[in-house]
Amino acid sequence: MPSLFSTNLLRCPVCKKADPHCVEAPHCPRCGCDLTKSADAHATACQHTIAAAACLRTGDSAEALEYAAYAWSLAHLPEIPPLACLAALRSRNFTELAFWRARISTS
Repeated sequence: MPSLFSTNLLRCPVCKKADPHCVEAPHCPRCGCDLTKSADAHATACQHTIAAAACLRTGDSAEALEYAAYAWSLAHLPEIPPLACLAALRSRNFTELAFWRARISTS
């Protein structure tokens, strides 16, 4: 299933260079940062975000929140907070809803 968001890093985690993968190398072309672990974390966050969406479709809001929280701990993808807000709302967990709602404006 194709992803609806980028599976590549959008910025180097050290120097913030945009699109650090423009050169085929495991290092940032600007600062030399090793991007392999960051890219792996980003890809895993994407997979967990997709899993959170799948849990929402099947009605498992609690598991969707768990997937979203883990994905957020790996990478702050802008797709995560809206999914988590919906999961929190469906599970009537208003504390989590407030937490995730605050992340929508900061992501």
